[in-house]
Amino acid sequence: SASFRTMGPMKALLGASLLCCMAVALAEVAPAPLRAARGAVFRTTRLTAPRTSFSHTLRSSVLEGGKGEAGLRLRGGQGEVAADADAAEVPAEDSPVEVADAAAAEVPAEASPVEAAAAEPPAPPSPVEVAVDALENQIMDARRSRDDFVGVLTNILLYVANAAKNPGEAKFRRVRGSNKAFQAKVAGIGIEGAVALLEACGFAAQEQPWKEGDAPELIFVLPLEADQDALIAAEASLTDRIASEKTSAADRLGELVTTQRPEDADLEELWRLSCEMRGHEDDVKGLCITTDGMVVTASRDKTLRLWGQDVVEKGTEDFTEALGGTAANPAAFNYKVGLEGHEYHVAACTHVPPSSTYPEGLVLSGSYDWTSAGEVKVPALVNVWENGMLRKSLKGHTATVSCLAPSVDGKMFASGSWDKTVRVWDMQTFETKFELKGHTAAVWALLPIEGGKLLTGSADKTIRLWDMHDGQCLGVLTGHTDCVRALAMLPDGRIMSAGNDNVIKIWSLDLAGNSLDTSCGFVLGTLAGHDHFIYTLAAAPNGDIVSAGEDRTVRIWRDSQVVCTIRHPDSVWSVGVLPNGDVVSGCADGVARVFTLSDERVAPEEEIKAFEEALANSTIGSPT
Repeated sequence: SASFRTMGPMKALLGASLLCCMAVALAEVAPAPLRAARGAVFRTTRLTAPRTSFSHTLRSSVLEGGKGEAGLRLRGGQGEVAADADAAEVPAEDSPVEVADAAAAEVPAEASPVEAAAAEPPAPPSPVEVAVDALENQIMDARRSRDDFVGVLTNILLYVANAAKNPGEAKFRRVRGSNKAFQAKVAGIGIEGAVALLEACGFAAQEQPWKEGDAPELIFVLPLEADQDALIAAEASLTDRIASEKTSAADRLGELVTTQRPEDADLEELWRLSCEMRGHEDDVKGLCITTDGMVVTASRDKTLRLWGQDVVEKGTEDFTEALGGTAANPAAFNYKVGLEGHEYHVAACTHVPPSSTYPEGLVLSGSYDWTSAGEVKVPALVNVWENGMLRKSLKGHTATVSCLAPSVDGKMFASGSWDKTVRVWDMQTFETKFELKGHTAAVWALLPIEGGKLLTGSADKTIRLWDMHDGQCLGVLTGHTDCVRALAMLPDGRIMSAGNDNVIKIWSLDLAGNSLDTSCGFVLGTLAGHDHFIYTLAAAPNGDIVSAGEDRTVRIWRDSQVVCTIRHPDSVWSVGVLPNGDVVSGCADGVARVFTLSDERVAPEEEIKAFEEALANSTIGSPT
């Protein structure tokens, strides 16, 4: 079978009889690499050679001319091995006796420990290893991600490790099947395989009351007579497999994972405050930048504000106008227009570029719904603003409108909501063209792309690709382990996503339909550095990535490394990049700020000192 041949060439010096013994031993363990081969990796990515591992064979999909060609491959120290290499090394005319004589003549009198170990047949897999492979099969067959697989292993490892470290405590010997964490992170992904793995670790599924007086329910119980050594061995096996999965993932993705700057990296860039936009009375939840360089901010105070720069020349009276007793900041964004019309918190905003129909462009804003005791006091709305005036209020969503985006051609726009749907609206009639259903949790992010396509990110941990012209779902991207909160596109066409798993993923889309399953792309790499939820992403013209979130920082990434971390007094809900490359942030303290690398646009010393004092007085609260 293919699994025998992937083992590499067997040297003739082992003798014909030894070959027979090895074949019998291999037959018992052959299914493991075949099962591990289910995770497809597209070789259009920048791959590095995986570490040699018999139990983690990869299935590569070679995309040539738009057609996929799958095959099992192993990579070792000597490169790829031909499938019929075993047969090629033993001449057909040699008898078993001749081969054995040749082996006796070539084998050194004293074999090294490494050679002796290599000559021994591999040990059969343990019950835990068999159960892990079966769980992997189930999760892959259900088209779930390898992150889901690692997540289940991690949770079961927690139960096993607690029992191993606290053998005398009864509370660590019982796992409640109805526990929310167990249901969400284990049972909801692969219950059959998870139960089998718990049983392989020594737990037994029983129907019994959780506490006295309760009705019987499913409880996984570790008997008092359970073998403690076996439990410790199970913990070690799970730990090794999780580490191996993470290492294999990093190898497959080309080591784009970043947790800290290397010691030999240049010093961080010095981004400094350029100006602050004050006026909102509550969190700045969203912001957007217009084609003429104005900033629009949306707030929980029910309003939107437009901010712009005054073009003045140094030396003029306007330039030296006093603001609060200090000289005016020529780089400042000043308040221009307030947009008032929402009856409840504003959650998001976006700008529609000018067109023949709307010469000045439009601003779109989405609001929270106010529902109390089952009664909708204020419905969620999409408001359309033109020239500072409310033109239309659009109803349809039944919960908070959390994101908005116009199509690339400007003929449509999309709205995403906590009601789990996305609505596509006609830009001329403002009627709903399609209601996109498929996400199983709140929709948090939208990204229109060329060709009338739309990417949507959701709290169900997935990203979906849609056709805005017919409302059809074209594919799904999986890989995040928690809510997807932000989407953005880099100048080279790669896609970025981020969310509550604290990482940024870089994707390559497959719009030609070359995927082997329902996926519409694959991960190129993962950037780690934030300490908590990532709420927002933006791309700079030079390809830099800007991210921000619950950890009160804006981070700027270049070549997969953080080049600057900008602290804020509170959580950062939104970011954007101005045409000149400066970064804008919207903060939970109600202030929008601009940061710059340019010495010419740095804020006056008094403003910088006040900002630093605000940082010093801020404290890190509990995550929300």
